[in-house]
Amino acid sequence: MAFCPKCGTKIEEGTRFCTGCGTPVTAQQQAAMPSQAPQYTQPTPGVSGGATPVKKKNIPLLIVAGVVVLVILIIIASVFSNSPEQPQQQNTSIEAFIASGGDALSRGDYDRAIAVYTQAIRLYPNFSGLYGLRGMAYYYKGDFDSVIADCTEAIRLNWDSIEYNALRAHAYFSKGDFLHARFDVNWVLQFSPYDEEMRRYDAQLRQMGY
Repeated sequence: MAFCPKCGTKIEEGTRFCTGCGTPVTAQQQAAMPSQAPQYTQPTPGVSGGATPVKKKNIPLLIVAGVVVLVILIIIASVFSNSPEQPQQQNTSIEAFIASGGDALSRGDYDRAIAVYTQAIRLYPNFSGLYGLRGMAYYYKGDFDSVIADCTEAIRLNWDSIEYNALRAHAYFSKGDFLHARFDVNWVLQFSPYDEEMRRYDAQLRQMGY
């Protein structure tokens, strides 16, 4: 029994061609062919000829562990950043509160403006302007008692600012409390005699006997 020296296919006696690869086979070649099939080694992908394949290097365990820990930390950070239970960092400066409240006022969202100014007052209870701004929001809502309360507190903190007296005069006038309105109108006109709104209130109060 002979085998093809090229592909190792078994060659029957009298066969002129290899049935595996078609190589011509003569009687002399059959006599010289090995009686056992040659051993062929499966070539390694990426390795040509008989070159020794390169062994893959193992990734150090510390690197693997580090990558795993990093991925876990990223996942945890992502979960907590998207969790509604985690409050976002807020800008709690007076300027930020005033800007946020002013935006709500301009949109007519008076409840939102009041909430913003109330939060600011908790942090800055001695800042008179916050009471005046919240009083303005209350005025637009028609809550004149709250306007008067906020303006009174603002005047206590900063008595020489006539804007709070002017706003309180509006609230008193809107409530029909003309006696107290007269006091604030007089106070504003004492320092700002050409204030058109206070002069208009002054004329109306005079007509009513106040």
